[in-house]
Amino acid sequence: VMLGDLLDRCEAEAPDACGLDAEMDWSSTLSLGEQQRLAFARLLVNKPDLAILDESTSALDVQTEEQMYVLLKRFGISYLSVGHRPTLLKYHRSVLQLKREGGSYSASLMDASDVDMETYLMNTT
Repeated sequence: VMLGDLLDRCEAEAPDACGLDAEMDWSSTLSLGEQQRLAFARLLVNKPDLAILDESTSALDVQTEEQMYVLLKRFGISYLSVGHRPTLLKYHRSVLQLKREGGSYSASLMDASDVDMETYLMNTT
């Protein structure tokens, strides 16, 4: 089942009739990538104003990751995400860099278009 097909079907029915509210220990049934796609499907069906995404595409291939972020935009869902993949940069306007030096912390906000993610990751690990 493609995510787009599932969303079309759920939009035609009431979201709670789609079976996305089932509670199970999915870790023994679904792969991490399948769990992430299911989480995105639930997110898109519920259409929140804001989503907080923590490594939400880490187990997905780059093409599926792109589809997820395109759908977020299409559905008008604002998001704040945490991730380490350089490919994520193109889906964001800003990057918040958090640093710990000694006993203190600092934060700086950068325009995403000014960040070379490959270099950035090499210098922060």
